[in-house]
Amino acid sequence: MGLLPKKSQGSKESERKPSPILNLPFDVLLHISTFLPPRYLSVLTRTCRALRRALAPELVNRPVPLTADNMASFSAFMHTSDSAAPICTDADEDDDGTRFSLLRSVRIDPVAGHSRRALSPAQMAHAIKELLQRARSLTRLSLSEVSYAFSPRQIRTALALLPALESVSLGGLTGEYTSVLADVRAPLRSVTLHTGRWNTPDALACVAQHHATLEVLSFRLGGESFALPDDPEFPVMHRVRELRFGWLAGGEDATRNLMRLFPNARRVRIDAIAMSRVLLINPASDAARERRAAGKALQQKSQPEECWTKLDVLSVRSLAELYFLALPCAVAHLNVRAIGGDGGGIGRVVRQGPRALSSSSVRVR
Repeated sequence: MGLLPKKSQGSKESERKPSPILNLPFDVLLHISTFLPPRYLSVLTRTCRALRRALAPELVNRPVPLTADNMASFSAFMHTSDSAAPICTDADEDDDGTRFSLLRSVRIDPVAGHSRRALSPAQMAHAIKELLQRARSLTRLSLSEVSYAFSPRQIRTALALLPALESVSLGGLTGEYTSVLADVRAPLRSVTLHTGRWNTPDALACVAQHHATLEVLSFRLGGESFALPDDPEFPVMHRVRELRFGWLAGGEDATRNLMRLFPNARRVRIDAIAMSRVLLINPASDAARERRAAGKALQQKSQPEECWTKLDVLSVRSLAELYFLALPCAVAHLNVRAIGGDGGGIGRVVRQGPRALSSSSVRVR
């Protein structure tokens, strides 16, 4: 059945020749719309009321990128009601006639946008607050500059009112926002926190209450190194499969704590390690042999459930940092982003290196 209702013969409406696309079954039209980029899908929804009502949910179910340039038009679209459209359903709109309940994923960059139609900082902050207050069905939220629109208490309250939230990415955080997720009761599966200078030794504590549901965890703490807690009572995050640390503190127990806290991790990226001393990357050097011995010792004294057996992907900045980690496991795909020191060649390192370097795919940039 198409989007247009059947008209009785002899009526003026039946004399019109609507576009053939309106006669397509709804499921076919919806499938076609999945091949359109958001920009062109938005244009299509503005051609007539029937298509607007049919495809508006698909448009806002996709990740919506919002900046100061397009926030005004987006807000107007979300407030528009087409109650006279032919395929209106009760689930298409909120009780007040808006579409905020249709939103599932948004990416907000409040500082981007320099056109003439861009909102002022005060207007943008107000629009962001309204969106989070009314879009109670959000499952994915990315906000690049939290302090632009929210105080620490305001963002805690706003996130607590999103019961379906599964993924959250927050940027521009400072030490005042360490408890930003404290009131979130939704089962978070992915958390990404980007900060400036976050002077706190227990950054991981802010996600501890979500240890039972987290699957992806990313910390980028600006110029501060990230220290993993060595408290044996700290909750273990068994479901985490993907890890990223911007600047990991490199103590002697860093690798042991990494495996103990995230025993089932499979994809690990470490942008940099704050090492206590400089290691030569020559596989035949004393420093390299020392780290290989440390990796074997770690494997022997660790409990089986606290020791990684294999990583699908490991990404590190340099070979020196790879040796410093001394991981007692195999890696399927190794990504080394820089080669430094006395060189020696990645091939020789793979052949002579520790077990962690028995990789089937090595990528060097």
